[in-house]
Amino acid sequence: MAGFDTNGGKKLLFHGGNFGAFIPLIVMGISIVGLFSTGNTSTNAFWIAGFAAICAAFLLMKDKREFTEVIIRGLSSSMCATMLSIFLFVGIFAKILTIGGLPNGILWFSQLIGASGKFFPLAIFLIGCLLATATGTSVGTINTIAPVLFPAAVMLGCNPLLVMGAIVGGAYFGDNLAPISDTTIISAVTQETDVPICVKTRLKYSITAGLITCVLFIVFGISTFTPTDSIVTLDAGAAKSLLLLIGPAVLIVMMLRGSKMLSALFTATMISLAVALVSGLLDWQEGVISSSGVVIAGINGMIGLSVYSFLLFILMQMLSESGALDVVVSGIGRHCKTPVSAEFSCIGLVMFTMAFIPKNNCSMVVSGPVVRRILKQQNIARHRGSNLLDGIAVAFGGLLPYGTCMLLTFNLATESGALAEGYNVAQIIPYAFYSWVLIAVLVLSVFIGWGREFEDEAGENIPAPSRKEK
Repeated sequence: MAGFDTNGGKKLLFHGGNFGAFIPLIVMGISIVGLFSTGNTSTNAFWIAGFAAICAAFLLMKDKREFTEVIIRGLSSSMCATMLSIFLFVGIFAKILTIGGLPNGILWFSQLIGASGKFFPLAIFLIGCLLATATGTSVGTINTIAPVLFPAAVMLGCNPLLVMGAIVGGAYFGDNLAPISDTTIISAVTQETDVPICVKTRLKYSITAGLITCVLFIVFGISTFTPTDSIVTLDAGAAKSLLLLIGPAVLIVMMLRGSKMLSALFTATMISLAVALVSGLLDWQEGVISSSGVVIAGINGMIGLSVYSFLLFILMQMLSESGALDVVVSGIGRHCKTPVSAEFSCIGLVMFTMAFIPKNNCSMVVSGPVVRRILKQQNIARHRGSNLLDGIAVAFGGLLPYGTCMLLTFNLATESGALAEGYNVAQIIPYAFYSWVLIAVLVLSVFIGWGREFEDEAGENIPAPSRKEK
């Protein structure tokens, strides 16, 4: 698996063989379901599931001396370090914006121009689409817009679940389509094709799903809108907080110019803090260095998600070194006799892998080469495999309540203070319109053959072969 030390090719052995290697992930999945069923739905509750899985892995490992080393290898990956660092810094960044009053400023400006809260979820979705497509990062998009737009939307009277669905959907639209997205690159490389042809050929799927999603956000935005009295309580004094938009603007510009997410985020955080202090939006004593200040509160708010990611990376490392997943998925290709059955097998494979490795880029690295072998047997074009791989991984990731982007969106919404008690991350799933629609579009394309092309060993287009399947 890319980004992980493979321990020189030496396999990690489990009691029970390949099935034993899967038991820790099964334990985690069962634990998460059990926690949800008992109403224990906070992010911190995922620690219990992760810890239970680690305990199962330790008991099942044949060589207990490998336990410490495999943990170190999993946590020493650059992917793990980068993700955990981003989570901590984005917590501080989000607190600066929210405690500084930026949501009130955006709300005041919405009143000034006569913007209706009924269409605010649609606007959030479109903003997310544009930002994620331009920057290629779903996490960066959520980090940028959720702390600012979610509180403003709730204050306008929007359904908070609909708003979170719009944030996740916009982020994943760009993640699927952006040429510089890691998922786009991985899907192209694992299918042995080029990024430009992948983007060009998947436009029809993404745009179709995006347009249908826009209609849904309009319909549900109108039907679930509840006018609030908060709109009339704001005055022009809230306008000063719009100065905090400088921070998100710097973040966007730096990402567009190719800066690394972490350096761009840290730069934007320092600028936002300076603007907030100079303008008087934050007090140094109470707003920064106190126990309730932006630094301590911001980091505390992201600890739950960070610890869960910490545990997940350990499990991912163990699965990678066991080789069990490769054995399972490699056997799928032997049962695919037609282009339709091959493509549906690939969809199932990607969903299965995402369910156990809820990070789309990581799961695509695992399932991508197998997708390529399955579709190659039917002479299906490389770009078709890339589009199915990326589209399903991204869309299905938007429906997993324990997926990174779902948890991040819910976490930021909770930390903003605008989300009332009683909500849990699983409630976002029905409102993740883009994910549902994109999956439906891709499944339909398999049924009717929309976008399916064939090629020979040299990559040259060939006519569709004669086949009897329906």
